[in-house]
Amino acid sequence: MSFLYLSTYNTNNFRKEQDSLGTKHFHLIFRTKLERASAFTSKGSLTLEAALVVPIFFFAMLCLVCLLETMAIRTSIKNALCSVGKEISQQAYVSPMIAASGIRERIVEQIGSEKIDRSIIAGGTKGLDCSESVSDWRSAIINLSVKYKIEIPILMFRISAIPCEETLRVKGWTGDVLGSEGDGDQSVVFITDYGTVYHSKMSCTYLDISIRGIIAQTIGDARNASGGKYYACESCGKESHCGILYVSDYGERYHTSLNCRKIKRNVYAVPIESVQGMGGCSKCVK
Repeated sequence: MSFLYLSTYNTNNFRKEQDSLGTKHFHLIFRTKLERASAFTSKGSLTLEAALVVPIFFFAMLCLVCLLETMAIRTSIKNALCSVGKEISQQAYVSPMIAASGIRERIVEQIGSEKIDRSIIAGGTKGLDCSESVSDWRSAIINLSVKYKIEIPILMFRISAIPCEETLRVKGWTGDVLGSEGDGDQSVVFITDYGTVYHSKMSCTYLDISIRGIIAQTIGDARNASGGKYYACESCGKESHCGILYVSDYGERYHTSLNCRKIKRNVYAVPIESVQGMGGCSKCVK
């Protein structure tokens, strides 16, 4: 840039100034103009560099803030899930079944609905999905799951929401079950309150009924593990419900209450001598 400035300098003016002012004074004036041109060129370079670097710097800071916010959200949800899992495990003996809506409400209560709605979680409190949380009645193992999506607030790149999931596996406080698989002792069998057969294994699908809750409006499309439809239970099917029905993987009936005798299982380990007259289960007794 300095070279271009000097090359455009008028040659005639150069000679006139040199003759009128003398060589010493001319060099002084010429050096002053050269310094002004260099200063002008340096300011232009700094302005251009600032225009390029400052946006990149702010973008990097925004990415760092989003990363820290994401880590804080995941930590909050994980801590809330651990707290909820502890509460559910303590209540497993009295209430072995869990409802996805109840888990979500407890998590929201732990964190705070306003905090979740103001966060970058897509949908706020409604964006938390706990539908895959299940409990194993036989082993009292509770698997909790929370799925959600995080929105990145950078509009210029249109980044899609990032799916996240927090999981927790806890054991319900139900005590030890002796002879859960018979322990190799053929003298112990398992019966229920209203059952007409005995079972040699507690893991039999007729005992481990894997109860889960579904929305009442979707019962017409729901199918069991064998592909069959669900029909109303003879005992509780006509009772009022709150929009949630209870079904099992291998059952053919839906229930409106967990206290229905058709779905409730109290399993007892008894000596085989005490079940004289009862038939053996077609699945587990050979």
